[in-house]
Amino acid sequence: MAPVDFYNQQKELANSKIAAFKRKLSANALFRLISFGGIFIVLYALLRVNTVIAISGSAGCLIVFLLLIGRNVKLQKGSTYFKSLLTIAENEIDALNYDFRGFRNGTQYINSRHSYSYDLDLFGQGSAFAMLNRTVTCKGEKLLAEALLSDETVPENIEGSQEAIKELASKPGQMLHFRTTGMTSEALNDEGENEIKKWCAKKSYIGKHKTLRFLIYFFPVITLSALIGSFFISGLFSVFIVMYLLNMGLVGLNMRKTNNEHQQISSFLRSLEKYQGLISAVDCCSYNARQLSAQAGRLKLNRQPAAKTLKQLTRLVSAFDGRLNMFAAMFLEGLFLYDYHCLYAIEKWRGQFGEKLPEWLDVVAYFDSKVSLATYAYNNPGFTYPEVSAKIVLQATGLGHPLIPHQVRVCNNFSIESPGGFVIVTGANMAGKSTFLRTVGLNLLLAKAGLPVCAGSFSFSPLKLFTSMRTSDSLAENESYFYAELRRLKEILIKLEKDGAMFIILDEILKGTNSVDKQKGSYLVLEKIIRMNGTGIIATHDLALTAIEGQYPAKVKNQCFEIEIDNARISFDYKLYNGVTQKMNAMLLMEQMGII
Repeated sequence: MAPVDFYNQQKELANSKIAAFKRKLSANALFRLISFGGIFIVLYALLRVNTVIAISGSAGCLIVFLLLIGRNVKLQKGSTYFKSLLTIAENEIDALNYDFRGFRNGTQYINSRHSYSYDLDLFGQGSAFAMLNRTVTCKGEKLLAEALLSDETVPENIEGSQEAIKELASKPGQMLHFRTTGMTSEALNDEGENEIKKWCAKKSYIGKHKTLRFLIYFFPVITLSALIGSFFISGLFSVFIVMYLLNMGLVGLNMRKTNNEHQQISSFLRSLEKYQGLISAVDCCSYNARQLSAQAGRLKLNRQPAAKTLKQLTRLVSAFDGRLNMFAAMFLEGLFLYDYHCLYAIEKWRGQFGEKLPEWLDVVAYFDSKVSLATYAYNNPGFTYPEVSAKIVLQATGLGHPLIPHQVRVCNNFSIESPGGFVIVTGANMAGKSTFLRTVGLNLLLAKAGLPVCAGSFSFSPLKLFTSMRTSDSLAENESYFYAELRRLKEILIKLEKDGAMFIILDEILKGTNSVDKQKGSYLVLEKIIRMNGTGIIATHDLALTAIEGQYPAKVKNQCFEIEIDNARISFDYKLYNGVTQKMNAMLLMEQMGII
């Protein structure tokens, strides 16, 4: 099934389910109103006939009312789930039409000093990150950004990511369920995750006090015995009152600590419920890919699923919330020392599973990031999984930019067969030089992340990537444009000397100086990079730079983008040709715009 058909199918399903839940919620509201009214109507109508029947009937109406409240919560959750599914399906249909506004674009990760991310438009509006990002957790989004920023060069890791992405991409239903589950509530941010880690590291309070543990069981037994016994022996009611007050006093002594504990754990209860759902979504099937299998294996503890274990905690915390009802609290605390028992049960859970909880969150974040990447792979069935090569630096056919709509995308063949090879690209203004450089860089980056690339075939050697394409001055650092360019070029030479093999992408370097210095300086910089066995591609308007091919014929190759000029009409085919460009268009463009 084509991706667009799959998402349209999910959209139809979501709309039908939302309508069904709306009808059920309306009916449930009506029955709740009837049952609530029935509590008083039955009591009033039957009280004169038979007291026992009246109370029993009224109690029955109350039970029905409470059951309907519980059903309403479940119906609301179901409705929310399918509303989230509808949003996801609509956003994905938009994404298939190259509209990525429904996804976070990672503006916070923009860094002009990074080796390549700023030049390749990885983050920000209309960026590659917006194209890829489908994460539903904050940590998953960070892992996705790190996958793009880390510049992976280990073939085994790249192939492992490919294997994982391929398997997840073959399960679109599971991926959609994971994302839909994740959208139903807010994800933990860094602060929330740190709070969980602190909570998991807390030491037991009740568990280390044997006397207190004895009292929280002993006092309720005496209290309840006195209450029951008071129906037969009147003097025991005084004992019950004393014990009740003693229990309330004991609760009061620890009230501040209890309130703090309750406030802390209740603050991330909804997030824990969300993670419980995400863990279930991960754990619902087996995995063949090594990375996926290893990560999913971390969710098992003594063969008990992590989702079931985490559900125990969420139930305990939900039960702890019973203290928030003042009337229920007076009953529960006075009779059972409810706070202490809830705290002790939560402490025991934390002592048994607390150290595993942060690890489970890490596993969810891993799958979150991989589901994002796999969704991109699923959405682009015509793209190609690259082949990692130890010999060929880069060899691609039908190479295009994945952010350019396929209807207007122009693809090219491109290759650098051996380390130390360098391609000089010339061409007129707007002929496609810079776009082509970004096409090469972005596809290399996607390949390193284990993703399919926008190409018919793609073989590459995973070299470190470094670019100098878009340089800016800095008033804050008292740094001129030209100085910023020089600093960037120096970084390239230092890294090249230190790390050796590296793929370098340069676009019109030394723009910040006069034409004579630019020409001489560009020639010397490129010559030095070639002598240091640097590999890569440079785009330039400076045709004198192409003379380097004659000096290093075994390493340098000239290629170009040509234009057609028919009187005042300029046409572009955006195709890459061998050789040096023969046509320029700056003066004609300036005339057409009325500048000259």
